[in-house]
Amino acid sequence: MNRLNSSRKFQSIRIPRSALWLGATLAAVCGAPTGGRAELLPPDPTQIRVAIVQGQPEVAVSVHGRYEVRSLQSGLLLQDGLRSGRSFLKATPEGILINGRYLPREGIQIQPAPHATIDLNGQRLRGAVEIRQKDDQALQVINRVGLEDYLRGVVSKEAPHYWPKEALRAMAVAARTYALYQRLAKSTIEYDVTGDVLSQVYGGKSAE
Repeated sequence: MNRLNSSRKFQSIRIPRSALWLGATLAAVCGAPTGGRAELLPPDPTQIRVAIVQGQPEVAVSVHGRYEVRSLQSGLLLQDGLRSGRSFLKATPEGILINGRYLPREGIQIQPAPHATIDLNGQRLRGAVEIRQKDDQALQVINRVGLEDYLRGVVSKEAPHYWPKEALRAMAVAARTYALYQRLAKSTIEYDVTGDVLSQVYGGKSAE
């Protein structure tokens, strides 16, 4: 997908008439609450939190490039390295089980270095990944990704590449505006959008 102009400010953009159908659809779901715990920091409009896994008992993760793994609760560095092979994380009554080791339910954050990526269940992602245990049988995975990188993973899934360039630009404007609204409106919960049709379909770096 061609690189989209990221210098536009969503407050001053007019959505073309051709994109009004999308705006009407987005407006229907803009205010839907999703629940979760409060964040201590104010919302960062340059970062979008995408819930890409909810309610799955197990996920497979690998990292391509240098990375750090930290506790979500304390921020303590748990592991770092240059590359990580595939590991399976499973929800259990004792906590998150990985390679015979139990992690706390509060979970971990995997932060890759710039230009490194995370592979989650076969999907390549930019940005950091947070993995939490929500109950004895379910994991939640949130991808914290830059706004413009998020758009690259959305537009190609929401619109075919052969659409006219102006139509793709209108799609990017609508997708950016929707994501920013959700980020600012949902500053006290764990994620802003989901990666499926309940928000905007998001394919990560794999879909760019």
